Amino acid sequence: MKLSAVHLIHHTHMDIGYTDLPGEVLEQHLAHLDRALVLCQGNADLPEDRQFRWTCESALLVQEYLRCQPRAHRERLLHALRAGWVELQACLTQPLTELACAEELIRCIGYAAELARQEGFPLEAATIDDIGGYAGRLPTLLQGFGIRYLIAGVGGFQVHLPWADLPYLFYLESKDGARVLVWNLGQDRQVRPQELTAIRAVYGLASIHLIPPYREELARGRREGVPTARERFAQLVTRLENDGYPFDEVMLQYANDNGGPDEGLVDLIARINATGETPPIRLTTPCDFLRKMEARYGESIPVLRGVLTDPWVMRANPTPSPLKKYRQAQRTLEAAEAYAAFEREPSPDPGEPARVEEVHANLQLYSDHTYGLSAWGWENSLDPEASTRAAAYDRHRESWACKRVYAEAARQGAAFLERAARQRLGATVHSTEPFVLVWNPATVPLSEPVELYLGRGGPELAGLTDAETGEAVPCQRIGNRRYLLRAPTVPAFGYRRLIPRFGTLPDSGSSEPRLELENDYLRLRIDSEIGAVTSIYDKRSGRERLDQASGIGFGELLYHRYEAVAFGTGKAGMGREWPRVAIPERPAGWRIGLWGPVAQSVVAHGVIEGPSGAIRMTREVILYAHAPRIDLRIRVDKPETPAKECCYVALPFAGGNAEFRFEQAIGWVQPAEDLLPGAMQDAFYCPSWIDLASETGGITVTSPDAPVFQFGRIRTGEWLETLPFTAGSSHLYGWLYHNLLDTDCALWQELLDTFTYSIHFRPGGGLDSIAARRAAAALQQPLFAEMRAPNPLGDDRRPARGFIRITPESVRLLSLRRLGPGMVRLRLEETEGRAQRARVSFQAGVRTAWVEDLLGQRLGSLPVSGDEIELDLAPYALATLGIETGG
Repeated sequence: MKLSAVHLIHHTHMDIGYTDLPGEVLEQHLAHLDRALVLCQGNADLPEDRQFRWTCESALLVQEYLRCQPRAHRERLLHALRAGWVELQACLTQPLTELACAEELIRCIGYAAELARQEGFPLEAATIDDIGGYAGRLPTLLQGFGIRYLIAGVGGFQVHLPWADLPYLFYLESKDGARVLVWNLGQDRQVRPQELTAIRAVYGLASIHLIPPYREELARGRREGVPTARERFAQLVTRLENDGYPFDEVMLQYANDNGGPDEGLVDLIARINATGETPPIRLTTPCDFLRKMEARYGESIPVLRGVLTDPWVMRANPTPSPLKKYRQAQRTLEAAEAYAAFEREPSPDPGEPARVEEVHANLQLYSDHTYGLSAWGWENSLDPEASTRAAAYDRHRESWACKRVYAEAARQGAAFLERAARQRLGATVHSTEPFVLVWNPATVPLSEPVELYLGRGGPELAGLTDAETGEAVPCQRIGNRRYLLRAPTVPAFGYRRLIPRFGTLPDSGSSEPRLELENDYLRLRIDSEIGAVTSIYDKRSGRERLDQASGIGFGELLYHRYEAVAFGTGKAGMGREWPRVAIPERPAGWRIGLWGPVAQSVVAHGVIEGPSGAIRMTREVILYAHAPRIDLRIRVDKPETPAKECCYVALPFAGGNAEFRFEQAIGWVQPAEDLLPGAMQDAFYCPSWIDLASETGGITVTSPDAPVFQFGRIRTGEWLETLPFTAGSSHLYGWLYHNLLDTDCALWQELLDTFTYSIHFRPGGGLDSIAARRAAAALQQPLFAEMRAPNPLGDDRRPARGFIRITPESVRLLSLRRLGPGMVRLRLEETEGRAQRARVSFQAGVRTAWVEDLLGQRLGSLPVSGDEIELDLAPYALATLGIETGG
């Protein structure tokens, strides 16, 4: 290999809140972009090799600039984009793509795509820096927006991708055949990350091997004992030769965290080129390089179908309470936008569109990869007396609080929108007496337990009957004017009306100690010594569903101290010498919790002697009467500590080497088959459900609060690279919390919150995505019950109503939102990998329907018959539909 050209890409890496607080960073970026535009303004009169080029890695910076600057400045930026002097990349932020829901991912790319369409400049590339993995269907979305290229400017910390056995240039293909061309320069593939002594981010390789070394040498001369600039560049060339780099041109990124443009770069490149010591260096933009590479090598570029799961999901669970709020916000906003889509009249709140946009904006900021200020070396300033409470860390705490605010603001904003839309929709229901509405925001009909609260000063409930059948609804008291009822089947995206009877409900509690919970499907045995479930017997199959030989109780909180986690940047943060010490839970009593016709539960208390005081745990195991479903609620009260620690929730299911599958925001992943080299195997982010199958039967696990799991065993610190993935057992471990990161996260924190897991058992069969999605809906999109006053103004006398129906079940609804009066948009996904005819029915009727692209441009009309639309979907297809309702 002999390099004939170096294509230099100059940009800043956007780390919101990493080098400074978020507001300060955004202020700096406005100035950076102004400086870049000043450097570009003379380009029209200069030869190409004297022109300045700037790449805008994250579209949020352009969005902020267009919001904050006057017209002349805005026009200057748009002119530079049209001229190609500034190249905008597709992603709004630098997102953890596995955290975002489908609509978040679409919006993350859609802002730049829509701006490019409106303003007439090209948009063909996305750059994702630092992060070492991507949601499995990201190529589908990128291709849907016309994005052809993805630059993997991976950081050098806790990522596999830079050292993975992958081509430098390859097409990453989704299950539906969508592709994006990935540039993956990576790191020295002859070494493993565990051999490194310093971090070298891929997006900063030009800083290491080219620009600063030559600037220093040309300004001050060569220094004895210091490698020359030529030698520094030769190190990179030698590395590429040893790795078998197949091309004669290379693209290098020249960026640092939140840094501005290099004002002397054009002159410096000319001086370097004049030395003749390097191949010609050309300051350019990503698309210019990648178009050339695709034209030269297109037919020989390999195609890889699979998933690169992201190691940076480790940055999700150091802050489990904000993550829980973020996920609540996602679900609540989905329900709010769906309910609004069914309204007959425009919203009376003129500020509602702005509220929706604000919630979406906060979700985007939370799913960005940065979580707080850089904290390298924090342990060196740890005051033995003040410890983590020292004033030196106040600014770090402020930065973590900024991130938490995004989740909380999104949650509160989404709750406001959902309540308003649901109240307006419920106001159409006619009744001359008080009534209960049970709402179902899920895409499947649900008959599940739901809590009804009548308010502190409200009436007491003696019973409920179904308005349609007149049958009694199972109900039990669970607190002061709080009731748990088993709702009759509520239609998908609809409601069911119940008739309350006021008075006193007989107490269904139990004062007898019971060491077994049982329904028609399962029998649970509780060990009074440890307060944990030690047997789950499946009465249908006659099989034990727990691995009793493991010695671990179902839902047991496992607390591990990590005694020798290396601080700093050595081994790329991926050292495997992480010996752990398990500190056992000491039982502190147990009691009967719920006891009635809907559910039974046992509540156990435990204490773990942590390094900074007692960690108190409460575990409630709930068995429902109607289904083979167990809910597990874990409450943790843990003081903050600088000691390295992890909390796991054990689900030690019986069975050998189980098959695992989990659903992402779009699509699903089966690790044993889908993972590519460079994928994370230690832990997975499972936002919807996990399905596992072994010889003992099938199990679906879901957690609306804490979705990071380890499969088969506790794998923290293994940093596995060998494929294919094997679980080794049917165990699951919810990775509830850790503080193992040294920077860019809340390094320590107290934890006081409750986290829920739900487990649904099937007696046999293999993996079943449809059954898993149906089982998970009860917790991911739970029913909601409310008492309503008499409403003679309502005109809808139906006892139950579903606003939309989608068949078959293998067609998944990703999002549904109102575009305007009588106009809605929905996105569908075919999930089974076979061509299907989808049918969508709106109870309000359908006037017209059409297919859209991701930018909302109409592609063609759809046939309508009454209230039903038909659409043929290719295997794993993603489709966007526009509908005018009211036929």
